[in-house]
Amino acid sequence: MAKETQKKLTAKELENLQQYVAESKHQKEEVVKLHFGHTIAMDRFKSMQERLDKFGEKLEKKYGNINVSIETGEFVIDDEKGDTNAK
Repeated sequence: MAKETQKKLTAKELENLQQYVAESKHQKEEVVKLHFGHTIAMDRFKSMQERLDKFGEKLEKKYGNINVSIETGEFVIDDEKGDTNAK
């Protein structure tokens, strides 16, 4: 059986290797953070959209099918469905 001879990288090669491995680990951690951040942001967006939809349903029950100006609060009744639910 042949005897293995132990060899060593040069100091510069070892330094480069260590830097690449450290940077690779750092980038992997960043990807994980971004993934979880994205998941959290999407959950928050979905929750906000659900609240907006429920609020829209309340308004529709009260006023019928309307188009509302976000700036002024003024609204017009949508002619397609009319004002069948308005009080």
